[in-house]
Amino acid sequence: MFNVKLIRAEGLRRVLVALFYIGYVFSMVYCIVHARENENISAYYILLAIVPFGVWCEVLRCLYLKANDALNLSCDPKRCLRLLSVVQKTDILHQYQVLAPYLRGFAQLDMNHAAAVEGSVLTQAGTAMTAKRRLDFEFNFLMFSAAVALHDFPKTQQYFETLQRIFSVAKRTTADIISLQKLISGIFLLRSTRISEAAAVLNTVNPEALKPRMRAYFCFYLSELYLASGQRGAAEEAYRKAVSLAPAILLIAEHGPV
Repeated sequence: MFNVKLIRAEGLRRVLVALFYIGYVFSMVYCIVHARENENISAYYILLAIVPFGVWCEVLRCLYLKANDALNLSCDPKRCLRLLSVVQKTDILHQYQVLAPYLRGFAQLDMNHAAAVEGSVLTQAGTAMTAKRRLDFEFNFLMFSAAVALHDFPKTQQYFETLQRIFSVAKRTTADIISLQKLISGIFLLRSTRISEAAAVLNTVNPEALKPRMRAYFCFYLSELYLASGQRGAAEEAYRKAVSLAPAILLIAEHGPV
């Protein structure tokens, strides 16, 4: 969910899909126009009627990806929520019934509404989410992030332990996943007031491997670490960098070092 990006491969996919539908429509129209007099052309009309449904599915997918990029790349939770609202209203087949509430939850968290995440956001997914969420990374990371923001250490520890189990069985170990795992561990140690251990872990994080949103949070928690270590100047510098990376994330903008 956090690594979706509209890169060249996605652009190529859209071009191929558009070419497919254009070719499909022309083929059906050609068959209808050149059908023999005694030929039943109703089947061609039925096949042609599939096109609007396919286009709708593709548009819905594009809107969801744009919402994801608005959150994780542009660091704009308000735009993410606006796009998700459109997805929710038009997703009559509930294709994004499980994924959209996660994205909405992270956007609500960025808007500094951590207390509302579990109660009013995740319940929108209903049983489709609860059936798999115990070992679902997005769910546990969202709940961990909310617990950290609320300074709820028991829940922070609970979801951190689950995330560690998920990481231990992960098949992919790319640079961004490794950096995210270290960032999560560093945040947990920081909330555990194990400052020296948190510093040792956070210093091994490669921020360039993280997406812009998580890079901003890295700087934000690094400022907390510096503040806890008595390095106020470094804390203010790290915080200013976090705000410059994501000025629209209110959780960061409204909780500077004091």
